[in-house]
Amino acid sequence: MKRVGRINLVFRLAVFFIYLLSVNFCAYAQSSDFIVETNYPPHIVFLGDSIAAGYGLDGYSSDNNTLCASYANILSAIFDSALDDEAGFSSENAAKNGMTSSDLLEKLSQGEYDEMLTDADAIVLSIGGNDLLRPFREILAEDLSLSERLDRFTSLSDELDKRLDEFEELLPQIVNSIFSCSDAKLFVQTLYNPFDGFSITSLDELADEKISRLNEIIFECSDNNNFLVADIAQSFEGRAQELTNISNYDIHPNAQGHEEIARVLEPLIEGEVYTYYDAQAAMQYALEEENAAQLEKQNKKTAVIIAAISAFLIALICTIVFFIRRKLGAKRS
Repeated sequence: MKRVGRINLVFRLAVFFIYLLSVNFCAYAQSSDFIVETNYPPHIVFLGDSIAAGYGLDGYSSDNNTLCASYANILSAIFDSALDDEAGFSSENAAKNGMTSSDLLEKLSQGEYDEMLTDADAIVLSIGGNDLLRPFREILAEDLSLSERLDRFTSLSDELDKRLDEFEELLPQIVNSIFSCSDAKLFVQTLYNPFDGFSITSLDELADEKISRLNEIIFECSDNNNFLVADIAQSFEGRAQELTNISNYDIHPNAQGHEEIARVLEPLIEGEVYTYYDAQAAMQYALEEENAAQLEKQNKKTAVIIAAISAFLIALICTIVFFIRRKLGAKRS
């Protein structure tokens, strides 16, 4: 009986060993979305007026605004260096000197920016300055006496109010037009007062009153629309002489002013989450999957061979066990 028990144990172990040989141990990699999260926008677009374009800076030209030290170029360099190559960073600056809110809305309505906005992860908008400040600039550019300038500035109030009413009507339309073709994060800049501390006090006071209302319109619009406000006005307060070219009767920010705008925008932009598709990782995964498929194919062929050998071994073991039992039975009898 002990010998029969040992034979049965050997038989069971043999069958179990053959079963293990026939199991496919090939491990398969799990697929993923290959979506990478980051705090730096892989694709950023700058829209609006001459402030965003970099007007007045060394290296700026209306045909090429990528060579000057504008805040758009400063931020683009920061994000490009922070992102992996797989993110495929790109930056487009469609801002134009002299652009008003009505000009921008017209271009948006005509679909001029659709392609770049559709691909954008972040959009930075500077608009409203020309709507409000153009009359100031025109008066400053004219050859007038101080008293004549004061008279002209004083008469501006009603006209500026009309321009502000129009801006209040157009800004929500601009925002809606942007979001109609883009799901990017939108950042809208407030307007600084370039006449802050200017020698003509009445000009400073008038500009401060009207610019404050323009900025209120931006903040109020942000409450009803999904965009963030970059409060440039606050960071420029009391620093117009330092951060603009107003001493030369130019309201645009100087190089230091652009650095300040970039300083305000950077943490605001980096406070959001962006994503990009890691094509290199996806390609590597596809290659690994192909290799795994080839290995599986080879394993299936091996499994067929092992199954055939297993069947033969099982048949052989059964035959041996049969004859051993038969021989033992004959001895008993």
